[in-house]
Amino acid sequence: MTEGAFQTGGAPLGDPGALREQAVDPTRVEKHPGGLGRMRWVIPGGCAPMGSTGGEPMFTSHEKLCLLNAGKRLANIRITVFFEREEPIGPFIFTIGGRRMRQVRMNDLIHPQAIPLDLPYAVLVESDEPIVAQFTRMDTRQRANASGGTIAWPTTG
Repeated sequence: MTEGAFQTGGAPLGDPGALREQAVDPTRVEKHPGGLGRMRWVIPGGCAPMGSTGGEPMFTSHEKLCLLNAGKRLANIRITVFFEREEPIGPFIFTIGGRRMRQVRMNDLIHPQAIPLDLPYAVLVESDEPIVAQFTRMDTRQRANASGGTIAWPTTG
């Protein structure tokens, strides 16, 4: 491999054609048998803040799963929440239509049991279709609100 080339054997980094070569074709998602994403995702760092400032629901402290189903088929989602000392809770079950996304506030998951606030937890997201998962947190306990996010960890097992 020449210096400056992509590890996949693509064009050198300085080549303007490199971006065109790597451009995403939105129709490619449907041609790939596995779809876009994975069927299992893990978020190990949850802990929904108890306090909030500002009006509800917009400024309620929360954590949120953002899930994308880029495939054509309906995705059946199953969420299990794990804790350090308590037994896991769930499954929380819902669907995401084909070629749709869904945002799910962790605070809103109450059946079969609400997720306790201010208690560290981890989340396992399972789907029968490939999806992409992102996790965000909005902490409004202080007047200077904080927001952050991360992509979930995809698993193969």
